[in-house]
Amino acid sequence: MNEQQYKIWWQLHRRVAVGEQLSEEEQRAYQSGLAELEAEEMAALSPADDEWQALREQWEELALRRLRLLTTSPVFA
Repeated sequence: MNEQQYKIWWQLHRRVAVGEQLSEEEQRAYQSGLAELEAEEMAALSPADDEWQALREQWEELALRRLRLLTTSPVFA
């Protein structure tokens, strides 16, 4: 969404936020803009999700390794 489109959408958003009714055309424009903004946010978060997934996998591997060490080490047995 470019800056001009966002400015138009933002005005619609402000009206919705205070409970004002939009016309059908305005409602379509508002919902379309909202969907576009949400899609942009999800696209921006996607790389972060991949990074988190890799970190979670690494954490699980380390937790399993720790558990193996705890259960096989004579110091902790």
